Order: sequence, then C-alpha cells, then structure tokens
Amino acid sequence: MPQVGLAGPASVTFPVVASGEPVSVPDNLMKICKAKPVIFKGHGNFPYLCGNLNDVVVSPLLYTCYQNSQSVSRAYEQHGACAAQPISQEMQLLLTVYYLVQLAADQVPLMEDLEQIFLRSWRESHLTETRQPQQAPPQPFPPAPGAVAQVTSAQLPWLAGLAASSCNDSVHIIECTHSL
Repeated sequence: MPQVGLAGPASVTFPVVASGEPVSVPDNLMKICKAKPVIFKGHGNFPYLCGNLNDVVVSPLLYTCYQNSQSVSRAYEQHGACAAQPISQEMQLLLTVYYLVQLAADQVPLMEDLEQIFLRSWRESHLTETRQPQQAPPQPFPPAPGAVAQVTSAQLPWLAGLAASSCNDSVHIIECTHSL
C-alpha cells in the first residue's frame, strides 16, 4: 500500500518508489532548489538514499513526534481527556502537510506548533463524537460525515498531494511502498 513522505523545497518530480529500491539524489539538487531540501521521515522502512547526500537533510523529527505520543497524550490529559482514541498517524501526516504548506519561506517548523495542531484536531473530533449520541432520532438516510473524517492510507497520498499543490513547490510528497 503506498504511503507518503514529505520533502522540503524542490522543483523535482518524485516518482513512486518501490520498497527496497534506492533513491538517487541528483548532483544539482541544491542548485535547482536554491536551498537544502529536508526529507522528513514518518514511519516504516526509509528508502535507501544514494548519490549526492550532502545536498539533503534527512530529519527524524516527524518520526519522533508521531512515535512519542507521550507529549500529545500529556496534552490530552491536561485538557481532561482520555487519550484512548488519539488521532491516527495518517491524520497527523495530513495535518503536518497543511502546517508545512502554510509556513513562510523563512519560518522553521516547531514541534510545539504541531502538537497544538494535533490536539486541536483531536478536540474537534472528540467533540463531534460526544455530540452524536445526543442528536435527533435516526433518519431514513445515512448521516453525513462528521466535521473531522478519518483519513485512510489509500486517501493519504492524494490528499497530501492536493494540499502540497498550493504551496509553490515548497513541499513535495513522495510516495513510497511501505514507508512514510
């Protein structure tokens, strides 16, 4: 099942990469990008990088953020909530893409900002879930989806690509088999 990785500023098109297949970093990548691209690792097996590795930065920050649910769990608990149903990794990745797209060229992504975004999304989702049982009697038609719908692995590459398409090439989505 294809998943998503995030790459920083670049004007290079990235194809879907098969699992275990090396990803070549072109010699002129930094010259093309006019900045050093950052590849954020999400989760899963990271593709083998070869070529001009000095022109890219591979950052584990997203992986650390997604795997270290303690900080987000603590934030949930501080707001009097049980973290039994935290937001999914797919939703975290999609929210991260939205966050990166909105950053100005000179802004640095902050883990605290991401945690607040995740918490806000969880709160909105939790409020929607707690309000549903108090709604009117069942209708003859299925209810419309809630304000915060779950994102599936199959939807993630398309939704992330759609979000990244609005940022003037500052964020690129790389689809890799069995990795984010």
